[in-house]
Amino acid sequence: MEQRGDFRQWVDLCYRYDGSYPLSLLHVNVSSQLYASLGPECGRLGLFFTQANGSILHGGIWVDDRGTSLVDVHIDLTNTRPIEGYAGVQDACRSRLSQVHESSETGLVAMDIPLVCGDRLMGCLNWETTKALARWLETLEAAEMPLLLAGALRYAEAARDTFLERRYLMSSVNIHRHYQKDFSADHILEAVCYHIQTTLGLDRCLILGETAGGWRRFCAGLTYSDDMPRVDPEPWSPHADFEEKIEGTVIILALSARGRHAAVVFDNSISQIPFGERDIQQLTMVRDALSVLWAFTEDLESERTRGSLDPLTGCWNRDYGFSFIDEWLTNLRLGRDTLALLFIDADHFKRINDQHGHLVGDRTLEALARHLIETTANQGVVIRYGGDEFLIACPRMTQASADRLAKSLVETLDWPHDLPKATVSVGVALGPHQEQRAEDLIEQADRAMYQAKRRGGNRWDQAERAGNE
Repeated sequence: MEQRGDFRQWVDLCYRYDGSYPLSLLHVNVSSQLYASLGPECGRLGLFFTQANGSILHGGIWVDDRGTSLVDVHIDLTNTRPIEGYAGVQDACRSRLSQVHESSETGLVAMDIPLVCGDRLMGCLNWETTKALARWLETLEAAEMPLLLAGALRYAEAARDTFLERRYLMSSVNIHRHYQKDFSADHILEAVCYHIQTTLGLDRCLILGETAGGWRRFCAGLTYSDDMPRVDPEPWSPHADFEEKIEGTVIILALSARGRHAAVVFDNSISQIPFGERDIQQLTMVRDALSVLWAFTEDLESERTRGSLDPLTGCWNRDYGFSFIDEWLTNLRLGRDTLALLFIDADHFKRINDQHGHLVGDRTLEALARHLIETTANQGVVIRYGGDEFLIACPRMTQASADRLAKSLVETLDWPHDLPKATVSVGVALGPHQEQRAEDLIEQADRAMYQAKRRGGNRWDQAERAGNE
């Protein structure tokens, strides 16, 4: 019998594919080459493709002597009901066994051959051909062709995934190019962590380091909570000697941060999925782009800081505070995280001004602001609301953590010996609620603060719940 089926051309098409154009175009070319390799006795050829999980045939290509056309088809392989016109294809894919049917009307043989690579069903080949060609296709030599085709298609699919993954990662770490100046550096870094974490399927992506505002963490995936053990590698804490770590399920890479300590952590310590050599090469590339992003966010925050600080206390001013709270409320409404807001008011502050003068009063406010900033540490931002009133906004803080912070603000007031002792009343509110604005959350915390003040001051209270000490 005449030798048929020179498959080198379509095999080369797949293995030369770099992923830079859609798979559908490659599939059209492969189908045309495959049809041409079988000769005119192949009346019609169909090539169908599955989704990534192999459970649904979602489209395909028909080729005959009139040309090539796309097939819009959706076949759920878990559904036992046969689909008219595609019953053979459905049976072949579901059973992963070839199906052969002969038509007495046309004299043609319909062949449906599943394309399987390892444990992955890539799709199905469908032929309508003559008996002679059908016999040849059933020979051992030709039977290897579906295996070659399945492997080549799997390779092309992986090439496309790699290309898109690389492009998506680069767009993720360059996301700042699309942000306007009214978005904070915090939001940019949180968004980038989320993109990297979801793109690579990590348990967590963590960016951390020293910023102008202190030691900060930006995290996606597994976030910190009171009932979850911290999985930060020990060296990565403020003022520690930084060492990179590339092993097992955690990769830590230093970021170039203008003399300050900063790093990115790629973490799979919960799922225990180890990183391979290819992962390490890719994550090193991501680290290089993140170094540029980190420098950008530092510049953005420096520019923003110049007009956003209260000159007396060094806290953020009221305008910045309102925009920060509004921005986080909007962001967190899309997920399940919370924003804790603490309203702090100095008890009997007018008495300090009246008895000791306004200069001493200003120094007292400075001391109070230092206490708030040091006690809050990096859990949130401290805002001077006005006069002797302050706000502390803590994104992603739980009610229990907010209560502990309020208790610390009241109880651990380390005060300079040369200034009159000031005590504070604190109100705690938790958001976001539907369509809640900064003013709404501040009003809740303000009411809770006045509950504490009416009960004698020097204590804290929760919004809509009295009786906390």
